[in-house]
Amino acid sequence: MKKRLYLILASITVMIGSGYYLSGKIIQADYYKIVARYNQNKNTKVSLLSYKRGIFHSQAKLELQIPSINSNKPQILPLQQTISHGPLVAVNTPNGFSLKFIASQIETCLDGEWQAQLVKYTGNSKPLTMNTIVDFSDQATTWITGAAINKTTTDNMHITWSALQGEISHDVNFANYTGNISLPKISIKADNWDLSIDELLLKLEKSTQTANYLNNKTLRSKSISFNRLQNPIIQIDDIAARLEFIKNPAQNIDIGLNINVVDSKILQQKFAQDNIKLQINNLDTNNFPGLPAINALNIRTSLEFMQQLTNAKDTRLTIELTKHFTEALISYLSYEIYKSSMLGKLDKRSDEVIMRDIASSINKLIVSSLNSKLFIDQGMYYALNFDRKSS
Repeated sequence: MKKRLYLILASITVMIGSGYYLSGKIIQADYYKIVARYNQNKNTKVSLLSYKRGIFHSQAKLELQIPSINSNKPQILPLQQTISHGPLVAVNTPNGFSLKFIASQIETCLDGEWQAQLVKYTGNSKPLTMNTIVDFSDQATTWITGAAINKTTTDNMHITWSALQGEISHDVNFANYTGNISLPKISIKADNWDLSIDELLLKLEKSTQTANYLNNKTLRSKSISFNRLQNPIIQIDDIAARLEFIKNPAQNIDIGLNINVVDSKILQQKFAQDNIKLQINNLDTNNFPGLPAINALNIRTSLEFMQQLTNAKDTRLTIELTKHFTEALISYLSYEIYKSSMLGKLDKRSDEVIMRDIASSINKLIVSSLNSKLFIDQGMYYALNFDRKSS
């Protein structure tokens, strides 16, 4: 009787082990195919450095190359992944562990120096993780978790960052997805200024199943405030920025950026229901140039970039800026840039006089732009209609 029981238990063990072993082989083959499909994207590249398959788990190391906002060279992010083989996995969800019948679970985190720096900065052994479960229909759910930060830097700057949470439903190729990423609070305090951002929410949506639709992203914040020496300088309430990409019937791309601010205050000026709009219609992606790096942006490179964008036939660029809000914001940002420059540090005039001179210069610049018909006065806002025929 005991021998028969041992044989039954041994058979069950062999069957379970064989199931996980075969599952691991299938997952590895699919994993290679997914990496190859990701590398068809022109903007990113994935390099698989190693893949070690086990019976119940596999380990992978990768390098992800993404465009850099500060340089024309791509940014390289080292990643490590732990892949748990199905069919029965103890899934790590935001509500705790639960046993699920799925194809696999993938835990992703940064690797190397990036991970070491985040661990040191947050004091958390898992500062940023993405946990993905994949079902047998190649549909997946990814939970993103970022550790909170409460840190004082060597230059006496105090940074507080709430725990980041996100959930995205997608297919394994990320061709279609919906999700939210939330960050309740960001606070940065220096000796003479402080910045606070409340209830930051990023909504993601992409679908390739509808013929004319690509994707959109919406970034919202309940409040953004900037104070200097405890005096309120900029206060923006209920801001929403929506960026969308739509494929039109001509198979070109329409890009729209719409920023809406319900209430705001810049120094002593109050504003309500302001809207900023950028629209690029009929953009041929084959002629789409690279966006200049942020450290290379200036008026000339920005205008050259607009000209390149609209160089294709029938491509049209439209920019609409609310009058008084835009003037006040540009004036204050110009003041900050001037004060941080060498010339600004040597300027002994009062802040009020400097601010007044800068506001006057900005006003003259806008008047000059209107006279040269670069901008068009449309009542409550300035509009730039930049098409190839009139340029």
